[in-house]
Amino acid sequence: MVLRRWFVSLMLLLVFAAVGLILYDVILRGNTPITSSQPVATSTPDLIINPTTAPPVPPTAEPIISDPPAAEQLHVVQAGEQLGDIAALYAVTAESIAALNGFAADFILQDGLTLRIPAQ
Repeated sequence: MVLRRWFVSLMLLLVFAAVGLILYDVILRGNTPITSSQPVATSTPDLIINPTTAPPVPPTAEPIISDPPAAEQLHVVQAGEQLGDIAALYAVTAESIAALNGFAADFILQDGLTLRIPAQ
């Protein structure tokens, strides 16, 4: 009788452990188990790599740094500057600066923000 209780307790412990592992995979790692109702991919991969050789290393590309067009200028916002003040410095409208930088004309400027200034 005692042996049977131990056996049942051990089986329940194993079931709970298995359920816990499945929940861990699904909830924390985002893996969902494949059931028979889900389609399984059967296509072959486009690239098959021989496990005895190292995969080719792609060439390192230089980062693409796009400079503003020659007609544009950059302005770093200083403490207390407002968009209208900056626009007056460059003889452009506040709306044109806002449009070029992708925000509304009433946007509150942060110190250190770099603005693109349109051509006059």
